[in-house]
Amino acid sequence: MERTTIHLRNGFTPGQAAVLAAALLLSVPAFGKEKFLTVNESEPILRGRVTDAEHKGLPNVQIKWTDSEDENEKLSTETNADGAFTITHKPCKFCRIEVYPPRKSNLSSAFVEGIPGEASRQVVLELHHGIPVKGRVVDNGRGLKNLTVAFLSIDAKSEKKLSAHGGGWAKTNRSGEFEMMLTPGLKRVEISNDHYPDLEHHYETKVSISEPGTISDIILPKLNKEVRSE
Repeated sequence: MERTTIHLRNGFTPGQAAVLAAALLLSVPAFGKEKFLTVNESEPILRGRVTDAEHKGLPNVQIKWTDSEDENEKLSTETNADGAFTITHKPCKFCRIEVYPPRKSNLSSAFVEGIPGEASRQVVLELHHGIPVKGRVVDNGRGLKNLTVAFLSIDAKSEKKLSAHGGGWAKTNRSGEFEMMLTPGLKRVEISNDHYPDLEHHYETKVSISEPGTISDIILPKLNKEVRSE
């Protein structure tokens, strides 16, 4: 069983996971006597621990697991008093986890995707201080519901996704609104739309997070006519 430590210093969040997937595939020392499971031997087990910056285990953190290729395959649990959690799931190519600490902790949420899901492994997640951020996705002033909104931390100079860093992930409500806890910094916002056929199905923009509050409305563009006619 592989073990991975992920330091989420830039907040919580879907997206492309090449960097994170590569990080999770790195060879690291195994622990315990449990052998590496294969698809044919048993259902994979994802074991993990969530800590703060001082490596203290965080209790009552909500963990949501999802099969990256089948959004209907969802599981959830909470960390115990030492910050540990265990999720037994069906084998899958890749999966993701969303990490939601209690609001009163003032810690950022986290989103980790590209986790190989065909065998058991262990992850250690380190959360850092976050700030509350609200926003809305609109079309001509109308709020758009049931859209997936992801915030990915990116480097301010290269605008490349930061390795093994968190962002934010949420679904818009009936008014098109969303909220999450993020750390300050430049974020790439990715919006996935499978609810409005006349609007872009995938849209990206950039937002700089510096303080608590509400960011400007994000306008989802109309679908390109050439794409629509295909």
